[in-house]
Amino acid sequence: MRSGKSSSRLTRLPGRQTAAKPEREEFGNLSLDWRKRAVFVADLEPSQMNRFDCRLEKLDKRAAPQLKPVGDSITLKTADLEVSVNTRTGLIDTYRVGGVDYITGRAFEPLVIKDNEDPWGMTSHSFRDVEGSFKLMSAEDGTKFSGVKAVIPSVRVIEDGAVRAVIEAVFEYGRSAICQRYMLPKHGTEIEVHTRVHWNEKDRMLKLSIPTTASPLQGGRGGLPRPNRLRGARTALQRRRGRGAEVDRRGNRRRPRADLHQRRHLRLRLLR
Repeated sequence: MRSGKSSSRLTRLPGRQTAAKPEREEFGNLSLDWRKRAVFVADLEPSQMNRFDCRLEKLDKRAAPQLKPVGDSITLKTADLEVSVNTRTGLIDTYRVGGVDYITGRAFEPLVIKDNEDPWGMTSHSFRDVEGSFKLMSAEDGTKFSGVKAVIPSVRVIEDGAVRAVIEAVFEYGRSAICQRYMLPKHGTEIEVHTRVHWNEKDRMLKLSIPTTASPLQGGRGGLPRPNRLRGARTALQRRRGRGAEVDRRGNRRRPRADLHQRRHLRLRLLR
């Protein structure tokens, strides 16, 4: 029984039912029958084991996503959250929580920064010279990159259910490509952004651009970065930055670094 034609019913002892949704088992187009993947939201009881029982129910066909493009955007709106993804750019234009906007548009844009051949950056204190940015693929190129036969849009809803919606966008730059997914919850306000990079650029760095409306961001030790670090230099930002990891030229995973542009524009380094 394939997860694409099944529904998950998840219960928690002593029998309280929890909203759940099956999703594709793999990040690909191959349907696998020997493993199942379901997502659900639950509050864990402290200082004890938490048990959840999951059962699969066979469906005649997979339910079509209810979240659809309207005009030039795909918008998810709940009681607490509103997120809008632009179908022309593939970027998030609106992230609104409780009626308050937290970005100014074009969020999570992959930027290509001029770099050098020194993997340690011994003579550099900042990397701020933007060479260009990834652009949304055409429908034909995006279909070929995605490995499917029927032509599909380069911004599409790939999952939609009671727990969350997942919007996928594919980008290109030079000889490189990116598949970016936005995980948007139906309950709560925390979104996830997964960026999968096919990197083939030489002496270039990749950063993720997040223009915020927040007050000046804080540095790694709780205080504001030094003034010279507010003009594009690298700095460690922790209190207002999400989780993630980067890979350097030696294949090492490490905590990502970022720079601030005009004190509100966060540019998170992904790789170099």
